[in-house]
Amino acid sequence: MEISAPGVAFTGAQEGFVARYYLDPVKIGTIGKGFTWASSAFRVWWAKHKPGIKFGPGATMTRAEADDAFLFLMREEYGAAVNEFLGREVPQHAFDGMGSVVFNAGAGTLTDRWAQAAKRGDWMTAAELLKTTRTTAKGVRLKGLVSRRLDEAELISLGDYTIGRPAEDAMADGMLVRGEKGSAVEKLQRDLQTSGFYSDGKPDGNFGPGTEAAVMEFQRSVGLDDDGFAGPRTLRALVDAIAPRAVAVPIPTPRPEVDAPAAIVSIPASVLPPVPAGLPAIVGSVNKAVGAAVGAAKGSAVAPAITLIGAKLGIIPAWVLEPEYMAAFLLIGGVVIAAAWAFISTYRAPANE
Repeated sequence: MEISAPGVAFTGAQEGFVARYYLDPVKIGTIGKGFTWASSAFRVWWAKHKPGIKFGPGATMTRAEADDAFLFLMREEYGAAVNEFLGREVPQHAFDGMGSVVFNAGAGTLTDRWAQAAKRGDWMTAAELLKTTRTTAKGVRLKGLVSRRLDEAELISLGDYTIGRPAEDAMADGMLVRGEKGSAVEKLQRDLQTSGFYSDGKPDGNFGPGTEAAVMEFQRSVGLDDDGFAGPRTLRALVDAIAPRAVAVPIPTPRPEVDAPAAIVSIPASVLPPVPAGLPAIVGSVNKAVGAAVGAAKGSAVAPAITLIGAKLGIIPAWVLEPEYMAAFLLIGGVVIAAAWAFISTYRAPANE
């Protein structure tokens, strides 16, 4: 028997596709649809289709190559192992389901109890036993493997090629692992892309081998154990990696000669020379003398003018204009005006209190 087209689609969806070489959680080099160097049929396919190219870091393959390699491996190795084990034809869906299990877990699983029930044709018992078979990796029970075994059990016993269970919260246990689906997985994939990983993948909400490989690559980049499990530490590190860095705005250094106001210099009283005790009086006397001198100058010009005007108006007697009296009158008038001007020059209004 050979795997059917629905069987190819079923197993292909379970395996996913990664175009480049990567290490799986148990450090086994993997590429394409879960192909490893442990498969003798894959080594034959690689030598024929990738001559001169070493299987290791940097190796790649296309989807078309992966599809071709998968059919070759099922025909030559994994499907062949199922045919040899059963020794007879069985329902196509049972063969497809068994082929998926063997492709994932290896031909050694045909020694497990589920396979013995299948060989007897007890498909329901085989399905029940299969649900708990080979669902751990490094001692950890993986949701992805549990989900896959449930799908394979339903395919073997019921012919149901549907993949996945009714939607559930993938983050219910705080960890995302291979085989889980949903919006939390899609966000993980987008965050990985933002961080520069999962560049050749599509954020489809399906935690397949490509997502697992990207998680492991990211874990190695930040110094975490590369187990492929997106747990609290990995998710926290991923958030930190994509968090926008605050951009510091430089604050210009003030230039004193341009930006600073002119300094106001305060001279301490202690450095000022003492004021002599008699200085205010001297200043006042000088001020009076200056006022007197100005008044005298003004009086010498004003007095004759006042005398002439007064005589014309009849206020001052005419005899004052006689030469023998005129000189004495002008002297007296000048003195009076000078004294008045000196007084006005030194007058200070009382302070408002």
